[in-house]
Amino acid sequence: MITVSGLEPKRYRITPGGIEELSRQLAVIRRQRIQIANEMRDISSESGMTNALEDSAMTISRSRAAEIDDQIMLLERIIATAHVIQQPRTNECVQIGSRVWIQVNEAKYQYIIVGPLEANPTQGKISNESPFGQSLLGKRVNDHIEIAPPRSDAVIAKIISIEIDE
Repeated sequence: MITVSGLEPKRYRITPGGIEELSRQLAVIRRQRIQIANEMRDISSESGMTNALEDSAMTISRSRAAEIDDQIMLLERIIATAHVIQQPRTNECVQIGSRVWIQVNEAKYQYIIVGPLEANPTQGKISNESPFGQSLLGKRVNDHIEIAPPRSDAVIAKIISIEIDE
């Protein structure tokens, strides 16, 4: 899931798959907004509720609706202004959209370079704007990079393969 809360609207780089995911999330959020609108209508038409209980339920629904409206507006702006990254045409050097295999000592790791909205290090999706992503961009097979994890000694990694999805 792509997380967008708290982000300033700017022109984000995003893959075609990322745009699809944002569009899917927008559709889900719009359905949630319709459900809240229906709940608000039901609350106002309930005759058995006390005024205080009705006011409290309506206040909560209005607050949820406002939060969802903000999310909808942000997603719409991001989708409208996003710079969709085309799949790299060559595997000569690391680019946004490249699948990169690196080797550290005997261990091998795979990463995909994506825009910041799609980044998810636990899934091997590294932002092109992160220090690690920036160190990979433009590198070629057999190039070495230095990786300096927080509170750890730096290690040297070797790029062993650059792939592009067909």
